[in-house]
Amino acid sequence: MRPTRPSSDGARDESVAKITAITQRGVVRTAQLTLFRRWLGGSVVAADADHGGPSPQRLGLLLAIFMAFIGGGVLGTLAFGWLPKLSMIPPIFLLGWIIIADIRMPICELQETILADMRLPNTPEDSLAFFRAVPQGSARNASAKLPDLGAWIARVSITKRTVIVDLSGANVTGEMAVQSIREMLDRGREQGRKVIVIGLSVAACASINAHSHRTLLDPTNCAADIARALEMLTV
Repeated sequence: MRPTRPSSDGARDESVAKITAITQRGVVRTAQLTLFRRWLGGSVVAADADHGGPSPQRLGLLLAIFMAFIGGGVLGTLAFGWLPKLSMIPPIFLLGWIIIADIRMPICELQETILADMRLPNTPEDSLAFFRAVPQGSARNASAKLPDLGAWIARVSITKRTVIVDLSGANVTGEMAVQSIREMLDRGREQGRKVIVIGLSVAACASINAHSHRTLLDPTNCAADIARALEMLTV
């Protein structure tokens, strides 16, 4: 009589049981750590390589994500072991707070504005475009975040060879805002456009350049207002 071979279903059930037991004991799968390590290392090495390496803000963000990953795994395991039915209440409250904070800080929309005096000599009328960063909703909010300006400029009609962007209605402080402005300027340069940023104070321009570790905004792509920007294009 031949010995019976274990069925594939039985072997699969045994594997699932082992994985479940390992997970319940709080052992993190190595695949998660491996992917996170690659993303973390790649971001530190490659981020902002064209201007002196990653900024302190980016390193702080990566460190916070790493500590949250480790701390969440440890605290989650302990909480589930002590109070399994209540262990998900703190994460739910934290997620709700993040959602509320994000809703209270709106994101700007880029709205095209037609100005009667926007005419340049020897330039097609439809090749010049003017956009304003307007916070969503009727109320003006100085803390409104910038959208992904790199993706936005890529969607602007390619016939618009010169794009003037008024960012006076947006919050341009912080690493994310600087990165968004940098991606807009780089993408516009790749497309052969001339992108001019207006509406920023001297202090705001200096802060953006300091965060980017290079001269991101200069007299060739930044002006105080629309009149100055048009003067730059006629020189």
